[in-house]
Amino acid sequence: MNIVTYKPAFQRYFEQLNKAWLTKYFKVEPIDEWVLTNPQEAILKDGGVILFAEHNNQIIGTVALKVVDPTTVEFTKMAVSEDFQGLGAGKLLCGAAIARAKTMGAQRIILYSHSLLQSALSIYRKFGFVDIPVEKGVYERADVKMELLIADYTDKWFERKFDFNFDATAFEVIHIRLKTASFALAQTVAHVSEKLLTEKINGKWSIKEHIGHLALLESLWRKRIEDVEQKKPMLTPTDLNNEATSQAGFNEVSMDVLLQKFDQERAATLSLLRRADIHNIHLTSMHPRTHQPMRMVDIAYFVAEHDDHHIHAITQIMKRGINHLS
Repeated sequence: MNIVTYKPAFQRYFEQLNKAWLTKYFKVEPIDEWVLTNPQEAILKDGGVILFAEHNNQIIGTVALKVVDPTTVEFTKMAVSEDFQGLGAGKLLCGAAIARAKTMGAQRIILYSHSLLQSALSIYRKFGFVDIPVEKGVYERADVKMELLIADYTDKWFERKFDFNFDATAFEVIHIRLKTASFALAQTVAHVSEKLLTEKINGKWSIKEHIGHLALLESLWRKRIEDVEQKKPMLTPTDLNNEATSQAGFNEVSMDVLLQKFDQERAATLSLLRRADIHNIHLTSMHPRTHQPMRMVDIAYFVAEHDDHHIHAITQIMKRGINHLS
């Protein structure tokens, strides 16, 4: 199953998928009709996005992100075909939408729903959405409003503190975060000029170097998963000076090759995680820098946070670069 972005030919799927569940449970309100038939005007023109789940060359689900203000996006119009429910399309769409919102610089995601839609609400809560008071006048049917606050990734990575006090069942969501990272990276740099991709602002890593770094570290993550499996007391250490990244010459490599390399490396990591006994909470190894015992699920979470740290760094380069290169 893949996540793809909107193109005009997909408008009919956006409309059909959403009208199917709206007519089943509620009714198509005027605001729904306008958004579904005019997605360019209603969602896209202000910087929003519409995503689709594609399975065996069929569009089976969709979700949109509508820009509310510079720091907030609304998660809206999520729908999955009844013929394909149970495949995980809703969870994948949710994870991809959250990942995409992060690349848009959002600090907060909101959504409106209804208490009848327990399956959807369960998915949202798994991803960290929490209930907040719902105001009147947005949708007639809405009796639930939720929000997800996006973590601040401005701290230096080596200064981060990690709390691994979560159940191993959290791996389902962590796995989706890992799976959607390639999509998020590709979307982030889709329209960035070659000049900005290679620019080292204030002598720091370029966008290409950040992505190359992520690809390089995948082998370390796999080695650490194996360390836990093999009951090694200490996880394999990393080079804290990141010499391999600095000397790799990633600025000379095309962005397509870098993204493909990361995608291939991440696929190998996900394959290893699928084979691993991820829910075994009794297997741990000590992290050499933080001196925290880590389960395999903790390593997976650590990697997902590391992804987001670098995606945030890339978006900041893009913001600063517009002024720097002008």
